[in-house]
Amino acid sequence: MKDFLIHNLAKLQNKSPQFCSLVKNVELDKQYIVSTSKSGKPTLSKKFIDGACRTLHSKYDPVNEAVQFTKSYNSAKHSNFIVCGLGLGYHLQELVRISTKNTKIIVIEKNPAIVKLAFIHNDFSNVIKHPGVVFYVGVNPKNIEEILFDDRTNLALHGYTLVNFKPLINIEPDYYKSLEKEIFKTYQKFQIDINTQAAFSKKFYKNIFDNGQCIINSPGIKTL
Repeated sequence: MKDFLIHNLAKLQNKSPQFCSLVKNVELDKQYIVSTSKSGKPTLSKKFIDGACRTLHSKYDPVNEAVQFTKSYNSAKHSNFIVCGLGLGYHLQELVRISTKNTKIIVIEKNPAIVKLAFIHNDFSNVIKHPGVVFYVGVNPKNIEEILFDDRTNLALHGYTLVNFKPLINIEPDYYKSLEKEIFKTYQKFQIDINTQAAFSKKFYKNIFDNGQCIINSPGIKTL
């Protein structure tokens, strides 16, 4: 299987040096196994302590599986996507392919080792090149407001579509359930904030203009 890590890191360095460093220094986890699918594409599985093994992507054609998975998002009414669970990233690549350059795609993956495997086994050139894609790894769900804060206006005005990669969600249900809950709470807070601003905007601007001349004529606080 071809190794895309150096190629991906070179492109990632220009976009997000901090995230690039994180991916570069992550140690791989032996419980996650990459093998070749029937179509020739890499597929991912997890080996549990009891010896059981669960496949996270199709054993036959993971790319076509991702195409089918993302079809339902083709007509999404929102221009923002929050992807929970990366795996090897086939669904993310397809989501980028069907999106416009104005689409915001926020990717959250709990396990850094999975992210490194994705960057080893898939060419993420188009994903990294997309201006709206941003990655967050191993984040505490309680910190989600801080993480989404720079996009608060966009999210409040345009909403978001949650893209849950179920094979990973099912492995880490508590984490991703908490994450989904915090995302929704944060979105509601952003909506309340922007609705409050809209409701009081006339009063805000009236006060600014009413006080404008006094501000201009004021000698300022230095005289005190």
